[in-house]
Amino acid sequence: EWVYNGKTLVIHQQLPETSDKKVQIPEQTRKEIDQLFKKIDVSKLESLTPPSTNHQFDGARHAAFTVEMNGKKYQVPTFDHGNPPDYIKNVLEKLEKLASE
Repeated sequence: EWVYNGKTLVIHQQLPETSDKKVQIPEQTRKEIDQLFKKIDVSKLESLTPPSTNHQFDGARHAAFTVEMNGKKYQVPTFDHGNPPDYIKNVLEKLEKLASE
C-alpha cells in the first residue's frame, strides 16, 4: 500500500523480509504533484473502478493507494499493480518515479 500525505510517501511492503519505505518529497516535486491533484476530485477516489481485476484470482499483484488530505483519508479500491485507474495514473507514475530514486 502506498500512502501519500503531501509531504511524504510511505510504501507499506507486504513481504515479511522487507520493511516500509518512507520517502520525503522535495518541495519542487510536491508542487508538481499538487498540480496533478488539482486536476482530480479526491472525493471520487474511493469510487474508482480498476481497469482490470486479475489480482482477485492471483493473476497479478495487487496495489493499494491512499491519499491523506486536509485530515481525511481517501482510499482507492485495490487494483492490479502496474495498471491503475486512468484517473490517478499520472499521480502514481510521478510518485513511482520518486520512490525508485
